[in-house]
Amino acid sequence: MSYNGADFQAVDEAALTVIGVQKVEWVGRQNSVSDEDALDACPNWPAGLSPGSVRVFPDARFVGGAVESTPRDRVDVRVTLTVKPVEPVTMYLRSFDVDDPTAHDNVVDDESTAEDNRGTTPAAA
Repeated sequence: MSYNGADFQAVDEAALTVIGVQKVEWVGRQNSVSDEDALDACPNWPAGLSPGSVRVFPDARFVGGAVESTPRDRVDVRVTLTVKPVEPVTMYLRSFDVDDPTAHDNVVDDESTAEDNRGTTPAAA
């Protein structure tokens, strides 16, 4: 940077590293179609639409005649940067459910009611 005024001149030099996000990937936790970490492309995602989409099976599985006690409802996020940072970098990630209108409308799938997206729930005995 340099400044030349009528009776003042200043010169200063600095190095600047610009860090960008090159890629964001979802990594499964044994919740892919084949019970592995590698998530496959969603077959229902429109062809040619970018970015692509992956599918996750987030529910408990039926294994050995019984339902698993815990659902596999978590994934990891892997972020690849454009350059290696020279100092530690803090990043904040946030996910959004883009097709959930509850910020503006009533809840679409209220799990606290007797009837939700799964249909009528039988009364407890």
